Amino acid sequence: MPPPPSPSSVSETKKSDDRACDPATYDYTARVELELYRLINEMIKDKTVTENRTIIKVLKSQAKNIFVDELYFQIRTVLRTMKLNNFEEMTKAALEEEQALENFKTKSENTNTNMYTKP
Repeated sequence: MPPPPSPSSVSETKKSDDRACDPATYDYTARVELELYRLINEMIKDKTVTENRTIIKVLKSQAKNIFVDELYFQIRTVLRTMKLNNFEEMTKAALEEEQALENFKTKSENTNTNMYTKP
């Protein structure tokens, strides 16, 4: 029987990504991923390899849908159009999209200065 998966994609992304994303999104992503793997580990006990693969596939698909439903509308819309294959890709893309959204907000705030004020 193959070993159960471990939650690593978010923690590795956190370590390697030095951009400033909203900590709440990282926390939410990590919580969903942790609960997914806890559930997988509980459900695949004493199952065959085929049953394990099916359980993992179904749970990851459900986690992906739940994860997306709780994101900001703009991020959720982009992720749904991307049609990503798995939960790990979805979490990574969500963090990247949130960073892009934050960069856009910062840029638009900086350009919306009043032209009639003194520097």
